[in-house]
Amino acid sequence: FVAYLQHLDLEKKEPVYVLGKVKSPGQYDLAEGGMTVFQMLAYAGGLNEWADTDNIMIIRNIGGRQQNIPFSFRRALSGKSPELNIRLHAFDTLYVP
Repeated sequence: FVAYLQHLDLEKKEPVYVLGKVKSPGQYDLAEGGMTVFQMLAYAGGLNEWADTDNIMIIRNIGGRQQNIPFSFRRALSGKSPELNIRLHAFDTLYVP
């Protein structure tokens, strides 16, 4: 999916920061139309073997205040709660402990 977006040049230059135990932490551009947590983790090369998949945090600034949104990779991946695969916003920070 990510390579497809790059091929079609649909990426918009809005940053999302991916930090912690992923293969390639750093700043990434959010695709136009948004991306989910799964898509962004794939973009960052995936989780490393020491990642705490139950305590991932999405850090978002809303109205000048920081909001921490907990994310459980394992629960979202189970497919029982697809709403758990949250869409990221520009300037979000995705932290994988």
